[in-house]
Amino acid sequence: MVRTLVTVLLLAAALPTPAAALYRAEPDSVALGEPITLTITARPDKLQNLDLAPLMKDFEVRDQNLGGDGREASLSLTLYPLRSGRIALPDFGLRLRTPVVTVSEQSETVPRVRFLSEVDPAQYHVREPLRLSLQACDDGSLIWQRPRLATQEGLLVRPLGEEQFEVEREGERCTAHRWHWALQSTAAGEIVLPLPMLEASKFGRQLRFPPPQLRLNALPVPDWLPAEAAVGKPEISAAPLPREWPIESPLAVRLEVRGGYGAEALKHLLRLQLAHLPQFSDYPPQVEELASDDGVPRHAVSLYALFRERGAAQWPDLLLPWYDPAGGQLRQTQIKGAKLEIVDPARQRLLAWLSASGGLLAAMLSACFLWRWLGWRVRRRRALSELKQVTELPELVRGLCAFSLRRKARPAATLGEWRQRMQRETLTQGLEELVASVEAAHYGRQETALAGLLEIALARLSTARPKSFTFSA
Repeated sequence: MVRTLVTVLLLAAALPTPAAALYRAEPDSVALGEPITLTITARPDKLQNLDLAPLMKDFEVRDQNLGGDGREASLSLTLYPLRSGRIALPDFGLRLRTPVVTVSEQSETVPRVRFLSEVDPAQYHVREPLRLSLQACDDGSLIWQRPRLATQEGLLVRPLGEEQFEVEREGERCTAHRWHWALQSTAAGEIVLPLPMLEASKFGRQLRFPPPQLRLNALPVPDWLPAEAAVGKPEISAAPLPREWPIESPLAVRLEVRGGYGAEALKHLLRLQLAHLPQFSDYPPQVEELASDDGVPRHAVSLYALFRERGAAQWPDLLLPWYDPAGGQLRQTQIKGAKLEIVDPARQRLLAWLSASGGLLAAMLSACFLWRWLGWRVRRRRALSELKQVTELPELVRGLCAFSLRRKARPAATLGEWRQRMQRETLTQGLEELVASVEAAHYGRQETALAGLLEIALARLSTARPKSFTFSA
């Protein structure tokens, strides 16, 4: 019996025994953003269903790796601190000596990061557009990734732009990385927005920082508020209407609406106001969403009208309702219409052609009249200039017989014939006395000085002018 008991004890001593449980955190001192590797070694049944909830109060559990054999298991966890200070790790009911890690705000390799979040406007109502801004400020050595906000019940989220700039914070210069989102609450009450861990890298090393907590509180709107009405006053800009537009040609007018409207709500509001107008029956309103940098929705609205009757037409006034949170009243913004003239292009072309033809005819008549008006004056001046060069009486006779206001007129054979032609064609005073004096001097009936005769001829002929406009040029 004694020999059997000794044999059993020797065999038990020869069998391998389970290793003692281990609980180790490396390193035991980190900066915010740096990871900690936590290793727990124990029996497999202790680790398979380990509740990590106590650990998640102070750390983000990023990676888990469980391995081992049937007698011993090892659980490796990658942790990112959620706060700074001395943090005692939980024992998970394993009755182990728990390590303590020290988390500082910065280290020699990891800079201090300061976070700031803000919502604009700070006080808002359900369905009112607002903008969330999240900012991380460091020494400029970190490369940040844009965080992605998770879908939240009662909240619409749309990413906006991001920016980077230099700023002074708490007396120190730092590089600010700022991200923006457009938010819109669909239900009243407080919402805790779970911001994700913020990821950055430095020289290829991955860092994760805890974000600030953000609480949103949407104030309610009245139950009677229509679903299509925006909360807050919208801004509307409209392209000017033309003064004239051709008949049977679609007229497109573009509006830009900046306010808390949805695309379908705008379409519904416009269709209700344009349904009774026949010129808008062929083309429904078109609404396109535009990019926005400040979180307020922007839409491009295109309205198409087709006018089938010529004459004066009226573009209608349009109304967009909105809720005034300050006054608690439903208001509306009016988009003023305008009058325009609907014209027939074919008729306009005919009128334009007739107008151009009339203008051309008038110009031709004016040119003809001007040519005639100038022509006989030029010929009179030239003929008077030639008479002034006369030095003998026969030359004066020939000059008078050749004087005419008509173009290419043949010289008269005698002074009498010239006088008759001049009296028939022109308005000239004293031709009988002039011709009688020149004939008497020329045929020797009386002595008259050439200078006197020439002076009389020039005085009489300088006033000569045609009798009518039909006078040949």
